[in-house]
Amino acid sequence: MLAAFISQSQACPGGTVNEATRQFNPCPEGDDFTLPMPGDMQMAFRKVIVPGKDFWADSKRIVKLGDPTGGILQGQRTVMVGGAFHQSSENDWHYYLGKYEVSKAQFVQVMGEGNIQEGIKRLQALSGDPEDQKLSQLADKELQQKLAFPVAWVGWLGIQEFISKYNLWCLNDSTCKDTLPMIKAESDKEGMKGFVRLPTEMEWEYAARGGNIDPDDFNKELPFKKEEIEKFAVVKGAGAKILRLGTRQPTPNNFYDLFGNVQEVTGDAFQAEMGQGKAGALTARGGSVDTEKNDLRSSYRTEVPFYQVLSSGKISQSNASTGFRLVLVAPVIPTAKYRAQIEQAHKEYLATLRNATPAGQSQLNGTVSATQDLGNVTMELAKLLGKPTTSSDPKELLNLVEELKEGIQKTKSQLEDTSQKID
Repeated sequence: MLAAFISQSQACPGGTVNEATRQFNPCPEGDDFTLPMPGDMQMAFRKVIVPGKDFWADSKRIVKLGDPTGGILQGQRTVMVGGAFHQSSENDWHYYLGKYEVSKAQFVQVMGEGNIQEGIKRLQALSGDPEDQKLSQLADKELQQKLAFPVAWVGWLGIQEFISKYNLWCLNDSTCKDTLPMIKAESDKEGMKGFVRLPTEMEWEYAARGGNIDPDDFNKELPFKKEEIEKFAVVKGAGAKILRLGTRQPTPNNFYDLFGNVQEVTGDAFQAEMGQGKAGALTARGGSVDTEKNDLRSSYRTEVPFYQVLSSGKISQSNASTGFRLVLVAPVIPTAKYRAQIEQAHKEYLATLRNATPAGQSQLNGTVSATQDLGNVTMELAKLLGKPTTSSDPKELLNLVEELKEGIQKTKSQLEDTSQKID
């Protein structure tokens, strides 16, 4: 059972911190989506709305991520975001992003499958944090306080182990499985349940900017005033250190510690330009206690190595200021009926919105370029044949090519005849 403990209370949007849930949801709200965990814990999520009811596209989903003033690694690009869940009666899609960073208490309960001491042993084996090595010596209130901090110092493989164990536990626990949202075709009685993973960079930044809000607010550097950063984020400064869950104020859409505290690993490999170019190690978002205040913004991103050499010469898979939060999503194509449903919708999508999407614009630009090249070739051939034209019609080009081939063949025959006469 989760033990409550007493600490200095602080303000939450709905009142004071709930000490009984301090390790996993210190500031509970009525519209939180909560998923059961081992040890009577929960994982709290917030719904992120993705506008429009169609599967393929909606003009309101096309947004700009990145920040041209944020440096070379934060270049702006146009993207189309997507949701994970939708019911036929709903006007929008949505996905769920973790309300908090994953705490040590949540980590050890999952890794120990409800046995906290076994979970602590696994955390100690994976963590490079000297403080985690002391956890087995603590008990009661002191232990509960330490477990209310976010996970850090755990590398990629440890994070994936946690995610795998949590998904499997949830699907094998009837209460958790029944709580999971489902995605299915309109005519299907059954579909596929959702699952947790690391968020993509797009999912993370879209939520950090506020999701489906006024574009002027969405495009701001931060979802709060920059001069008030310390109210919302723990950043680099005198005495800055990682704090327990929910210590700072939430973003307007009620995510805690999305900025500062520990930077959060995403599911994407790092690229200097998000979405294109060379792919490297891990991508982290949100900044941390090591991030300068003036650098922090919704587009802030860093590369985290898979391995690093410590001053002692040892190889480490972890980073002292890197943690993670989860996203709850679903398969894109859960069933054969669902595929048939979106194939039918794809025809209308091609005829309407496809050309307005970033992918459609890319293809359209390629088509325009190819048409221009075709026009240039046509005009050059026309000049050779003494038939000037400005048309780029492929049929005219083919006619010109055939006419040119006939001329070349005729010239070849004449040269052969002349050669024979000379001989």
